[in-house]
Amino acid sequence: MKINIYTCHFGNGHYKAADFIKEQLDADHETKIIDLYEEIFPNMHEWVYYFYRDLMQKQNLWYHLFLKVDGVKDKVIPQLTFLKNRFFDYLDSRPNPDIFIATYSLSAYFLGLYKQERELTTPLITCVTDFMAHEFWMNDYTDLYLVASPFTKAHLLQGEVQEEQILVYGLGGQSKGNIERSFEGPLKILVTGGGLG
Repeated sequence: MKINIYTCHFGNGHYKAADFIKEQLDADHETKIIDLYEEIFPNMHEWVYYFYRDLMQKQNLWYHLFLKVDGVKDKVIPQLTFLKNRFFDYLDSRPNPDIFIATYSLSAYFLGLYKQERELTTPLITCVTDFMAHEFWMNDYTDLYLVASPFTKAHLLQGEVQEEQILVYGLGGQSKGNIERSFEGPLKILVTGGGLG
């Protein structure tokens, strides 16, 4: 079975989730990770990622403008037509896999539109890598949602996703080796995340 996992390098969380899923599937399936921006902008993807990193690190005027439209589908969708068309051209130029998997919200959104417009029955699995699932994660053409926690599941249920479509899966991690403590006393762990993973 051929499985394509569509992701990006905006931060490292989307890609780490894709890597973890691939690791789980590799033994039995032909699995490929596809960076959305690297494929549709082969000569410019490094600039796209540079601009994003700069935006997140400096939190300048562009960042605040970005926050004003982020998650507001009606305002953002008209700006995405060029990106959508490039992605559809890419998908049309290659054979369809047996399963689509998305670990990045825009990939999930575009793949849902692609299934709709091309009238495909190819299953789409969306691995939600954000703690809260915003509008671009949810579409009528996703067959299964993988989420990190019951909190994210509850958020999807509020967005009218059916409970049987949601699997609390976690986001994976390093499964190789054990970590041994080399000190006595209480263990304190700090976990952080955000715009750069």
